[in-house]
Amino acid sequence: MVLRMRKFICVSASAIILSACAGSGFAPERFRTPEATPPPDLSAGPAAGPPLDEPVRDPLTANPEQNVAAADNQAAPGAGASDVDIGRTDLLGGWKVAAGSDSCELFMSLTGWAGGYRATTKGCASAVLTGVQAWNLNDREIVLISGGGETVARLYATTKTRFNGQTQDGIGITVFR
Repeated sequence: MVLRMRKFICVSASAIILSACAGSGFAPERFRTPEATPPPDLSAGPAAGPPLDEPVRDPLTANPEQNVAAADNQAAPGAGASDVDIGRTDLLGGWKVAAGSDSCELFMSLTGWAGGYRATTKGCASAVLTGVQAWNLNDREIVLISGGGETVARLYATTKTRFNGQTQDGIGITVFR
């Protein structure tokens, strides 16, 4: 009897949740991941690439001090100055951040949050960057927002995988993959 009652409660709760989602405009198809591309055909032999005994160097992380200095010296473009079209889905996932002497990670999702969408940082030394809790996209401007709702930084796309701007403290910031 108790087992039947628990099953009834679970089924009822599920039905209520599903009806609430349907009534709120929740559209699961918006959150489906794109179809995976099939793996390349490796039967023809190994793909061309650097020799295996030579280390592969990422030009963005080979000299982080130089990248940070470049970010500090680059002025943030004015509103709409970027001619790279970006959408919210282009910003999702993990990013590397270089701001002043700080080098850390930024993660952005489409979970609704105060002032925009959920964002978190990892490994940041700066109190300004550790306070990032949200992000928003206004036209072509990416805004990083603190937990208190204050703007932390404004960035503009130079490519779909690199954004440059300034923190509210006037420090150059670069976000890249």
